[in-house]
Amino acid sequence: MKGKDHTFWSVILAGVYDIKNLKVKLHPGEESKYNSPWNIAVDFTVNMDFMPEEISAMLAEYEKDHQTGMDIDKISTQIYDYTSGYPYLVSRLCQIADGRLAGTGDFPDLQSVWTHRGIVEAELLLRKEPKGRRIFLMYLKPIINGTGNYYIEAQTRDMRRTDIIVDYRGEQFVIELKIWHGSEYHQRGEKQLFEYLDYYNADTGYLLSFHFNKNKKTGIQEISRHGKHIMEVVV
Repeated sequence: MKGKDHTFWSVILAGVYDIKNLKVKLHPGEESKYNSPWNIAVDFTVNMDFMPEEISAMLAEYEKDHQTGMDIDKISTQIYDYTSGYPYLVSRLCQIADGRLAGTGDFPDLQSVWTHRGIVEAELLLRKEPKGRRIFLMYLKPIINGTGNYYIEAQTRDMRRTDIIVDYRGEQFVIELKIWHGSEYHQRGEKQLFEYLDYYNADTGYLLSFHFNKNKKTGIQEISRHGKHIMEVVV
């Protein structure tokens, strides 16, 4: 309009940098970046896992309210051994103990839940939840954190679907997740992964096997066939 100044009412800045970093970049030659967990343009390398003493602190707060008589140091160490301090797994295991075990036949009250036996049972229930891929991806995401991508059920030309493909720092990783249903089923899974390695022209694939039998043998083993290799992890 005549006689009026034309200007912006507001400015919206969109992108992967926050305002602090934009201000830093106004000065030529400066390379400093704020390593913020909210800034996906910068690798976030701070370890967010809980240590046993941090789990103890949370259990101590819980104990103030519920008076279970648990041995906080032993229970926190046991939880850490099962979860490696990963926040989601720590929280979920404790939630199962508090919300699903208490009031059941073997665990009539919280006092019986927050024991070594109770935490063992909570861990077994956690493993049996149909969320193995989701839990694995929660481990994976902080590792690739802005420097890679993953694809779920990527389709091959012959209409088959791989479980997870990871692109990270110029390399591609083919990963299959399987639940143990016997040796024959497991061998078919290995054969399938070797075929995916041929398809993706990769030398090494990764097989994560969830084994819920009491006499399972956990650990890592390497399987080789025709110059291809599978690194299998059994949990």
